[in-house]
Amino acid sequence: MREYLLLLPIIFIFHDMEEIIGFGWFFRNNPEIFKRFPIITKAYKDYTTAGMALAVITSIICLPISVIILINSLFTFVLLMIE
Repeated sequence: MREYLLLLPIIFIFHDMEEIIGFGWFFRNNPEIFKRFPIITKAYKDYTTAGMALAVITSIICLPISVIILINSLFTFVLLMIE
C-alpha cells in the first residue's frame, strides 16, 4: 500500500500536465460551452497555457510547504503537551 501512496504525487503531476495541454484545446474546439455556461466565460475568458502552467507550479510548490508547516506545528504542539 505504501508504494501506491508514493505514486500519488507522480500521478498528480501527470494529471496537471494533461490539464495544461488539454484545457486550451478543449475551449478552442468547444466554443458552444461559453454560450451554454456563461459563468465559464467570466472565469476563463483570459485563459492562457502559460497562466495554467503557473497555477500548477504554484500548487506543486505550495502544497508540500503547507504540509511541512502543518506537520511541524502538530509536532510542536505535541511536544508542548508532553512538557
